Amino acid sequence: MVTINFVILCGVGIIACVLHSYFKRGGALTLNFFLFSFMLTFTRGGVHIFKFINSSGPSSIIVKAALSTLIWVLAFYLSVYIAEKVADRSTQIKHRIFPVLLFAGITISAIAYAFETTATNIGWWAIPVTDVDSGFLLTPFYVIRKWFYFYVYFLAAYFLIACSEYKRKNWKTIFFILPFVHAWIPRFFGEGLPQIIEEHAALMVLLVLAFTNPLRFDYSGIKKHEGVSFLKPKLLDQLPMAVMIMLLSTLALLDVAKIHDAGLVISILPAMFFILLAIKRIPFYWIASLALISLLLLKKLALPIIVPVGFLIIFCSIVKTRAKTTNIPLK
Repeated sequence: MVTINFVILCGVGIIACVLHSYFKRGGALTLNFFLFSFMLTFTRGGVHIFKFINSSGPSSIIVKAALSTLIWVLAFYLSVYIAEKVADRSTQIKHRIFPVLLFAGITISAIAYAFETTATNIGWWAIPVTDVDSGFLLTPFYVIRKWFYFYVYFLAAYFLIACSEYKRKNWKTIFFILPFVHAWIPRFFGEGLPQIIEEHAALMVLLVLAFTNPLRFDYSGIKKHEGVSFLKPKLLDQLPMAVMIMLLSTLALLDVAKIHDAGLVISILPAMFFILLAIKRIPFYWIASLALISLLLLKKLALPIIVPVGFLIIFCSIVKTRAKTTNIPLK
């Protein structure tokens, strides 16, 4: 029953995100994003994960496979939304594609940390333990890493094809090769050293592009809608934020009331800090202070918590310094 209710919750969340995307980004972008993210995640999460799903219990394997797919699709959109809000804190990176892409990847890693910790402890599926215990994570690191790269490759293709200046180019579909490359390398060359080299190279390229490339989102020519009568613009804009809070609150409730392990709530805190960073009205030094307090109280368990804050400080500082030293405005 818990699994079915969580599936319904994710379904309602996706409906709210589709509504937000339709009125904020237009019908074409919304259709492309959710259609391709569903196709990609169903193939990955609805089929391949069958071998890891625990089929015991009242919930069928189909329900758990649906849960895996729905949470991925939901996390895909929430990560873009949160990343855009976080990037809005800095005029140097606001509306730039590659910083948002990088922040979205880190955001979905935080969501993955929270969800996978609850999912494995509640018995929705089992994760093969192949890595050495990190000591400060409540779920194996390689699971979070897979979420990050799986998402970044998909989102990079989507941004470049549908949301950048390249959308007017006839050859734009070449960017579809990005997620396929990520899938082909482990299939043809193995999941060992070749995949590690590919992932590290991709991360370095993304970091370089995030700091140096001025490519911006281009939504020209996209038909947007003002909103609906029963939803005010401000309320509509907060729909994904409400879904994110509802999702994390439900995971926390399951950790405490169903799994009876309040310590698992720590896995939710990194995503909660991303929510705080996405709310521009909250002063940044308040959030940084909370991160430091968490580090003092939780010690090494707080390392994933301070990542969002620390990374944003370092990132914005480097970008701002680069803009001053070069005297070249970032477009």
